Amino acid sequence: MPYTPAGIVSFGFPLDDFTFTYLISGLADETAVAAAAGRAVAQDTTADNTVKLAADGDAIFGRVFLAENRTVLGIKTAAVQRRFKEKLPAAVGHGIARGDRVIGAGSGLVKKNTAATPTGPVVVEVGTDFVVAELL
Repeated sequence: MPYTPAGIVSFGFPLDDFTFTYLISGLADETAVAAAAGRAVAQDTTADNTVKLAADGDAIFGRVFLAENRTVLGIKTAAVQRRFKEKLPAAVGHGIARGDRVIGAGSGLVKKNTAATPTGPVVVEVGTDFVVAELL
C-alpha cells in the first residue's frame, strides 16, 4: 500500500511496551540473523527464554523487530514484538484474506490458520508476499 498523505497507514505500529529480548535459536550465520527481522517467531520450548523462526503450524509468539549476533558472548538475540500491527512475510500466492488468522508456515513466514477455531494474529491487509496482521 503506497503512502498517501490523506490515506490510512496500516502497519508500522510497534508497541514498545511489549517488545522483549529473547535468545533466538536456529540461525546459522550472520546472513540468517540479518534476514530474521520482520519474521514471525514461535516459542522454542527446548530452552529457557528462547524463540525460533515460526515453523509450519506453529502458533505465533511474536515478530522479530531486530536480531543480533553477539559473537563475543556466543549467543544470538532478538528483540521480539509480542504485540504489534505490522507486516509478516508470506509465500507468493499465499491465499490469505483479510479477516483470516495466521500461523507459522516455516522459516518465519505465515499461512492461513484453517483450524476449526482459528487463533493468532488477525489479517487487516494482504499483499503479494506479505500480510499486515494485528496481534493485540
